Amino acid sequence: MKKITGDFNVLHALKSKEAKGLKSSNILIDVNKTQCTTCEKSFYEFEESELSNCPYCKEELTSYNTKSVEDKYLRIVINHETGVITAHEEDEHFV
Repeated sequence: MKKITGDFNVLHALKSKEAKGLKSSNILIDVNKTQCTTCEKSFYEFEESELSNCPYCKEELTSYNTKSVEDKYLRIVINHETGVITAHEEDEHFV
């Protein structure tokens, strides 16, 4: 799997409201920070693509042994001319 990186000057210049109005193709991804209550360690996972087992203790994850710690929103943008992919965190969920 290739790591996605970007020009950090561009990433920091983009603000949530500006990204919402981009002409380039973009998508908002929900990222959850979840804690396994069995081993008490936290991990990140995508909303709608949750892990089935804790990456640390390998315990099967259920609604009874996990708790949500934090939600983040990540905007992935592809430049329609160059194909360059950038990502940046948003403060709020803009639809």
